[in-house]
Amino acid sequence: MRNAHLALGAKKKGNYPMLIKPEFWNHGRGTTPVSLYLTTINFDAGLDRPHQALGLLTRNPFPQLPPFPVYLADGRPSNVISQSMTTSYIVPDDVLELITSFTLRIYEDIYNKTYEYNVEKMAYWVVPLLSNQCAHVLLQDMQPRTFEHVVDMPQIRKVCRQPYWSWEPVTMDTDLLDRYIVDPLNGGRRFYSVSVATDLKPQDSVPAHIPRQSQKFMDSILDYSDSKWQKSRDISKWRQVQPVLNVEKIPFRRNHLARLEDKEHEVFDSVKTVICPEPMRISNVCNLCLHHVAMLTDSRLQHPSWSLLTFFPPSFIDSRAT
Repeated sequence: MRNAHLALGAKKKGNYPMLIKPEFWNHGRGTTPVSLYLTTINFDAGLDRPHQALGLLTRNPFPQLPPFPVYLADGRPSNVISQSMTTSYIVPDDVLELITSFTLRIYEDIYNKTYEYNVEKMAYWVVPLLSNQCAHVLLQDMQPRTFEHVVDMPQIRKVCRQPYWSWEPVTMDTDLLDRYIVDPLNGGRRFYSVSVATDLKPQDSVPAHIPRQSQKFMDSILDYSDSKWQKSRDISKWRQVQPVLNVEKIPFRRNHLARLEDKEHEVFDSVKTVICPEPMRISNVCNLCLHHVAMLTDSRLQHPSWSLLTFFPPSFIDSRAT
């Protein structure tokens, strides 16, 4: 009971010093970095889908952290494995601008959140890695010679040049496969494209196995693909001749540090659906990369071994644009 004398009410919590984020993320902020330290992040048993290894770029050397397991949809554990480089890479200003845009684009695609572009306020950058070089780093504990020997700069440049695109009549069906697709009017509807449903047309009824959930408009597949509200809906503006895609709706999962709960199984068992591509936004970020980021951000990396990594999503960016 004597400890109760030390308790403070909600109105007096300012009497104790409070630390919102680890001080690590404040080091160097407010300046434009000349060099950055790379930490590779991967999973030893893979993920639910094929993925691309990621790199975390920080202003100061990131501590080497022990592995810990995350649990996939089928219950299998997969250890998060990281390797921190002790030597920094010189990053030119033009490359710094590219990786800043790429990092912010990832969070816009995953969470439909737009943040202020300001290099000086960034505490970290997320970049895709070249698979063969990442394996070399993890197995040999050796640092590649240059930044572009390990970072997938072609993908970063492509995304910065054209973050996303829309379906057009000239689009090849093969270009629609294995894509990350976002509903621009409903950030909660995100999909992985699987195949073209050659037996379906946009005017066909929505297949019976697709749950209605909160979707009000399901007169046809094209109707189901447009998430506008009643007053602004005009599905006649969409082309009546376009492909129908078999896709997997990406469910929200906030805790990958434990196996699926019983109530979550119903959601994960009903992810297959169909959409028309024209109302959607097709990301140029490789879905191998996005799947990896989504796993890390959804799990919040709150494992005790990684307590330093309480930084996702990027709330450290002071000004949110929208």
